[in-house]
Amino acid sequence: MGAAVLSLITTLAGSLGALAGLSDVPWWHAIGGLASALYVVSGILLFPRLGVVVTVGQYIAGQMLASVSLDTSGILVLLRSRSTSRRLQGPGPCCWE
Repeated sequence: MGAAVLSLITTLAGSLGALAGLSDVPWWHAIGGLASALYVVSGILLFPRLGVVVTVGQYIAGQMLASVSLDTSGILVLLRSRSTSRRLQGPGPCCWE
């Protein structure tokens, strides 16, 4: 239903021709769009089965794991940082004041 409404709005706005430029989009933009759709669909499917707290906890754990792996591998062409136990623990109580 959502796709039909968006298609209708796009047609009425006269910007349907912009879809021809999809072949010029970088591959990583498409992966971002697919990942966003997967994120929404997984929430819809997992909330009733696992509960909100567990599902959100898994989202956060996945984001943290991805962050640590990107930081240690240097994939994003940023300064590489080592994963020490202190870094994985996060800031201590001194930083929460």
